[in-house]
Amino acid sequence: MLELYISSSIKTTPILIAKKLCKEDVECQIYNNHSTMVLNDKNIVEEGYYIKIFNVENIDFKEKVWEVLSEYLNLKCAYIIANEYKGCILNWPTVFTESNCNMPPIKIVGVGKKRKRKCK
Repeated sequence: MLELYISSSIKTTPILIAKKLCKEDVECQIYNNHSTMVLNDKNIVEEGYYIKIFNVENIDFKEKVWEVLSEYLNLKCAYIIANEYKGCILNWPTVFTESNCNMPPIKIVGVGKKRKRKCK
């Protein structure tokens, strides 16, 4: 599952966003979301959406989800929580940018479980 937090000045509804993603065969749940943040030394409340995405592989995300939503909602940035990454969507290694790490990726298997990497 991927989790995406977006906000836009374009007025829409969760059902309209869901219909856009449905056309791309994306299974999702969409919730209204309110966040607080500091912008120009002022505390603001931002309205947006929290989207749970269930059946999209990282490799397909950019085309099936991001390009559709960014065009529809004029998005420039978003916050993503994926298995191996969380942060600014445009910094998501191997999806939006090349990773600067020369180590092969490790699949996260669960909290508290030890992961072993074979060394050469």
